[in-house]
Amino acid sequence: ACRALCRAYHERGVAGLLGLGGAFAVHVFDPQRNVYHLVCDFGGALPCYTRAGAGELFSSHPDVLAAAADESQDAWDLTSMAQFVSTGVVTHPHSYYRRVESLEYGCVHSFDLAAPGTPRRSTARYANGPLERLCGDSADQIAERLAAALIAASRRATLPLLGRTAVALSGG
Repeated sequence: ACRALCRAYHERGVAGLLGLGGAFAVHVFDPQRNVYHLVCDFGGALPCYTRAGAGELFSSHPDVLAAAADESQDAWDLTSMAQFVSTGVVTHPHSYYRRVESLEYGCVHSFDLAAPGTPRRSTARYANGPLERLCGDSADQIAERLAAALIAASRRATLPLLGRTAVALSGG
């Protein structure tokens, strides 16, 4: 995979790294141009994190970044932790630390390393192409199949001795 990405970059530049599918963060250092590129996946499935207002330090794990920056427990974002406990997610761009946030996904973050001082980051959002339909079914047919799958999953996950089960769904 790395060789294919390297070949694509050498042939087409950053454009060769766009249109990839799946969860990824591609890091490319180009010594001839003295530039570093970080390409984040289009859906944000594999986030990269940075310290807000403290230069350009990155990590795929906010805990590692906070430890490297010597963050203390006072830097914990208790609101994000409470959100995770109640919903199972933390809203982008937040993390468990007040000064650690995720980078924009679906973007190419480029750093000019030739300029003196702190590298300047430029961010460009890219389009991942048109969404492909997974099947030719209508929205109503897909909804019916999804409803049947939810019914089967809830029956499998509940005990009959507990009585009749209700499943509530949110449109949000």
